[in-house]
Amino acid sequence: MLNVGLVTRSLGGLSAAQCAETMARLGFFQTELCLTFADKNVWSYNGVTDLSGVDDGFALRTVDEFRRRGIEVVSWGAFTNPAEPDPEKFRAVEACWTRFCELAEITGVRYVATETGFQPGRRGICADTYEADFLRFADQMRTLCRIAAAHSVEVAFEPCMLDLTPSAKRTADFAGLVGEPNLKILLDPANLIHNSGEEEMFASLAPRLAYVHGKDRKLTDTYGRNLGEGEIDWTAFFRAYEKYAPGAPFLLEYVNADNCCEVRDRALGFYRNAVEER
Repeated sequence: MLNVGLVTRSLGGLSAAQCAETMARLGFFQTELCLTFADKNVWSYNGVTDLSGVDDGFALRTVDEFRRRGIEVVSWGAFTNPAEPDPEKFRAVEACWTRFCELAEITGVRYVATETGFQPGRRGICADTYEADFLRFADQMRTLCRIAAAHSVEVAFEPCMLDLTPSAKRTADFAGLVGEPNLKILLDPANLIHNSGEEEMFASLAPRLAYVHGKDRKLTDTYGRNLGEGEIDWTAFFRAYEKYAPGAPFLLEYVNADNCCEVRDRALGFYRNAVEER
């Protein structure tokens, strides 16, 4: 049976304890933890999160709020900028990443998650700098993987059609180029559906799959939308999920406290259809 979880970002405005309590009450028992809580709102998407006020005790207490309610913390969400082109700024990324890996090690969380990162106004593949951008990204991701390995942590990398690894195959190629065994993949089908079919995503990425984000996209969209409101064939997706990665954590994104249960039920309906068709 599919165990549908929920990212903490979906319950903004709550303290960590309130977030955990709400998830448990609504029946979500897996999560990706980002520091967007009312009592610690420091997370910086595509930036450098200021973790100076996040001591070991706070991290342990926060993770415990979820675990003692039966919620598995799948990852710490860093989502910084591994592709940062400025060497001085990348040193700040390294420092931030190192602290996230320390927190993951201290709290016994397996993954630290990130996307590619980007320069505002220059997101995506730019032909004039592509080769240098890609090779620098691979080298810097290799650095982050080695930092993670030093803390017995794995990297959950989320590729996207807006960035340097826009398809499942290119992502698999990238992971091979980086060459670090702890580089795993956070599969978000909405980020790859423009360039990769539902089964192709799993066929290319299953050997390195960490977990899955559940959101959707229309092929004319730049950004995502709730599961079932785009053009992903979710029955085909879950059929491939069961074939290649059964039991992988599946965490809804883009939902909120008002619609998360409705979207979960929608996902479970697609999943049942996939299982019944086998």
